[in-house]
Amino acid sequence: MAWRANLSRGVKEIRFLFCQSSPASAPAREFVKKNYGDIKARNPSLPVLIRECSGVEPQLWARYGTRSFFFSSLLHGIRDPLSRFLNFLFLYLLRREMLG
Repeated sequence: MAWRANLSRGVKEIRFLFCQSSPASAPAREFVKKNYGDIKARNPSLPVLIRECSGVEPQLWARYGTRSFFFSSLLHGIRDPLSRFLNFLFLYLLRREMLG
């Protein structure tokens, strides 16, 4: 997916929060397990933080400015919600950059 290679253009940090054992966090854990290496290989300078905390609802945070954050709860996700969210985030930031 094209967004993976261009993610660090507008995003300064990505942070995943999820529970180590809850079924609700299983999709987030699986996404990180499958995609972390590829995202880091294509964006080596982009901090990708993984925070595990017992009982927390799965969340995705993306920092794209000094104090500007995007947040998405992943509790009621659709099929492949993390890829969709990151793709949306990249397109949003690209559009913002082009419009000024």
